[in-house]
Amino acid sequence: MIAAAPVAFAAVTLAAGQDEFNPGDQLTVTGTAAPDEDITFKIANPNGAQVGVGQTSADANGAFSATLLRFPSAATTTFPFGSYTVTATGSSGDDTEITVTFTESAAAAPAPAPAAPAAVAASTGLSVSVSVSGTYNSGDSVSIYVVTTDDGVLRDVTLQIVQVNGPGGSENIRSTCNRVSTGLNRCSYTVSGGVGTYAVLVSASSNSGSNAGVATFQVADEIEVNIPPAAPGAAPANLAPLENAINNVARDVDALDDRLGNVQNAVNGISLPAAGANLGQISSALNAAAADIKSAVSGAQAAVSDDVGAAEDNIENAVDGIASSTKSAAEGSSQAASMAMIAAVLAAISVILQIVVIVRGNILK
Repeated sequence: MIAAAPVAFAAVTLAAGQDEFNPGDQLTVTGTAAPDEDITFKIANPNGAQVGVGQTSADANGAFSATLLRFPSAATTTFPFGSYTVTATGSSGDDTEITVTFTESAAAAPAPAPAAPAAVAASTGLSVSVSVSGTYNSGDSVSIYVVTTDDGVLRDVTLQIVQVNGPGGSENIRSTCNRVSTGLNRCSYTVSGGVGTYAVLVSASSNSGSNAGVATFQVADEIEVNIPPAAPGAAPANLAPLENAINNVARDVDALDDRLGNVQNAVNGISLPAAGANLGQISSALNAAAADIKSAVSGAQAAVSDDVGAAEDNIENAVDGIASSTKSAAEGSSQAASMAMIAAVLAAISVILQIVVIVRGNILK
């Protein structure tokens, strides 16, 4: 029986041609992996933000080389001076990383004036600028603009990766990109994730190398508030009738309590003859008490009727005043709706007051 030898997978190795890079330098890495293995690269700036990506394949001997980006001619927010981490991951899952430093050029010794006229400006290389603005809601379409320049001149380049990273994951939208003009592309993305910050990463390449750019935008909860405007020339609703109606209703209710209190006083004032009185004295006392109660009830009923009528008039006038004011307000406006509701409440108070008086009147009878 012949035992099969285990298949050995070559570990991914990675190296850069130098440890330090100056503005305008091109970052090229080399390494080894398994023969024909696919390798992907990610570059993170000193702040941990991903600023570059790349992809290549090892040859039949397992060797690979890739130019990942060209550092800008000066430090920027995306590319500050500091340590950058380059990670290489093989299709087998094995990965490795190295660190390189983006630093200012060594200060040159002071040159005598005048400067040599034959000096030639260093090439700035490929630059990628990503622009997206505004705050969006779920389902909105986002327009992303990519501007590419080569040595400071607008150039058409190859967009290798256009990726949107959000709270719900990442999505490659390179297929949505269309050329607008030389050096300008427009890409589209439909928001399908949750609320939060979304990052757009664009990697591009040209004959002078490759580079990447990033941008962010926000997705917020959708809050829709529609307040119809008031009709042109409409006067604001008058609250004075409402205040007067409340004061008048309070006064009329107090008056009702006073009238009914007179009946209570008449009942409490009944005095029966002392023990031992004859039937004639008792009958006379009861007749006098009945007359007092009848008089108090009659007066209270008349007063209650007058007070209820006054309360009804006050409420009716208040409702009419409010209705007149709200009629001139914009239909559907929040102020008009509120005043109409207040008018309905006052009308309901009127009905309740009538019911209370009727019940009390029945009790008196």
